[in-house]
Amino acid sequence: MSKPLITVILPSLNVKKYIRECMDSVIGQSFRELEILCIDAGSTDGTLEILEEYALSDQRIRIIHSEVKSYGKQINMGFELAEGKYVAIVETDDYIDLSMYEKLYAIAEENQLDFVKADFRGFRVLRSGTVIYDEGRVWGDREVYGKILSVIEFPKLYLRDVNIWKGIYRRDFLIKNAIKLNETSGAAFQDIGFCLLLLLHAKRGMYVDDLFYYYRRDNEDSSSNKPYGLRFAYQEFRKLLDDPVTGKNVELFYHYLYIRMIHVFMGEYEKLLRYGGKPGEEFREMIGWFQEKLGVEIGRGKITEKDIGKAVWDELCLLIGNEDAYAERRLDAKRRRDEEEQKLLNKIGRDRVVVFGCGYRGRDALLFCDRYEIETAAFCDNDISRWGDEFYGYRICAPAELLESYSDAKILISTNKYGQAVREQLEEMGICGERIAVLPSGS
Repeated sequence: MSKPLITVILPSLNVKKYIRECMDSVIGQSFRELEILCIDAGSTDGTLEILEEYALSDQRIRIIHSEVKSYGKQINMGFELAEGKYVAIVETDDYIDLSMYEKLYAIAEENQLDFVKADFRGFRVLRSGTVIYDEGRVWGDREVYGKILSVIEFPKLYLRDVNIWKGIYRRDFLIKNAIKLNETSGAAFQDIGFCLLLLLHAKRGMYVDDLFYYYRRDNEDSSSNKPYGLRFAYQEFRKLLDDPVTGKNVELFYHYLYIRMIHVFMGEYEKLLRYGGKPGEEFREMIGWFQEKLGVEIGRGKITEKDIGKAVWDELCLLIGNEDAYAERRLDAKRRRDEEEQKLLNKIGRDRVVVFGCGYRGRDALLFCDRYEIETAAFCDNDISRWGDEFYGYRICAPAELLESYSDAKILISTNKYGQAVREQLEEMGICGERIAVLPSGS
């Protein structure tokens, strides 16, 4: 076999349910000059046996065993062992478009890039088998696409480019600049340092206006769906601050590092509240460290309201200055949401529903129904042009059909802006209030 041009690194640990879809998308790439490094951290659910099965039929696949359960360690092993000019990462519960590496390689070579990244789309698979994709693209700044960039021209890359797996990287560039992942245990947040250091050193990066990567959001075993992420975030940011970075534009680097810290700290603190109430003693040192470091930067005037917006600023100042008050306020909000959801569930009972509204809130209503195992019969909308079409595989009906075809169903109003108007419309049609329910905000 000739020397590969791209090495694809696939870290795995107990992903039997998803590994075939992932592997098929990698070995099926139209770009054939690949080396595929499957780095397993001790799977016990049959994942390793499936990888061995693939390796028997494709000589491009190498199986490597990691003695430690560390996403960062697995990726770094791949960087060290890679033979390709470029390296790429695919998380083994995700999958990629079959043309991804052909297109990215051509762009990287034509423009002599340090890295090139595409866009991605998150997805969930409902109990019915229906796939729900995230709406829109990740990048809101359309002017970013197709240009050779560095953070000097576009410093907000530090905040917007936070994923390691949606592109390819020139391996010698990574090695020269010692860009790698933190090797703490687990699999959460170990790529923050990689992404920040990549942008610090890269002079020729590019983002392309294509959706190539499909990121799974419904894996309950994923670290992003667990309540202990604060521990990993603490390990990652502490290492970044304990190991000083030098070079040009380092002040800009640290400015955005602290802003990333704010968003990650607040997000993971919220997750602790959501899963277990006020954080216990096991998290006190970590929370105190974040509060101290961010408080110092605020006191020095290095982080201001302008950097994060008034709403986040007010919440951050309360979390740092009066954590008990912050936690109680957030828990009160959670209790109100939970009460609203329970009232809705009580009203629906065991009936099926028709969701009224086919926008992004209609998608949220579908996810809500799936979460609580409520049967969704159809969607309904006032837009006559959509009648008879489908929304995520469900038929869109006219309001008049609610009186006949779906007379046994509850009607779940998903739209916020026109919710009251829709309720009045339904009542004027003679539909009683007992059949009408409203999706709570935040659900």
